[in-house]
Amino acid sequence: RQFMLKFIMQKIRGDFVRDEYFNFTVRDGLMTLAFLEKMKLFEMEVEQMEKRLFSEMFSKYGSTFEAPLKRGLFLLGSLTEFLLRKQYTELEATPPFRRNLKSLKMNERDFKGLLPKVQNKLEEYDSFDKGKRLTAREAANYLLVSGENWKMSIDEMNFYFAAGMNLVDKVANIVYPAQKTKDKLEKKENGGFKDDNN
Repeated sequence: RQFMLKFIMQKIRGDFVRDEYFNFTVRDGLMTLAFLEKMKLFEMEVEQMEKRLFSEMFSKYGSTFEAPLKRGLFLLGSLTEFLLRKQYTELEATPPFRRNLKSLKMNERDFKGLLPKVQNKLEEYDSFDKGKRLTAREAANYLLVSGENWKMSIDEMNFYFAAGMNLVDKVANIVYPAQKTKDKLEKKENGGFKDDNN
């Protein structure tokens, strides 16, 4: 698994540093890991967890997210992407907060410090609304449950974080259900031509 993640993250980091769209790279990485697990070439760690707000979303990915740390990093990635989108909209330029992501080479200490930084910056933009608060709360819960001294490589931590950044629309559909309904109505009115990645 670590061998595969090393190469997956090389591609993701390259795309990220060049400020390129890396959604498909992350999805390919998730599918590769799921395929290799199905082939029984490695096992994903699975932990019993209580049912929470995003449990159903995570269950769609099989055992890929059946550990609190993976879920926490994913949701932190989504929350960070909410901030990056806000900055891009406000500044119409590359979001300055990207510098805090260290070219997706963050370690445990970096991730633990990132959550309050993201929350603080969202507050500065007056954008820390109910949906983002729910996402932050769930991310914090999973990261706290994970305890200290995470037994995960830097590549793996950053992979799950990047997955959250790229699948942020899945999170948005849960924390902003009214927006999801509005998008579906617009799609229907436009004859089904609105882009829908759900």
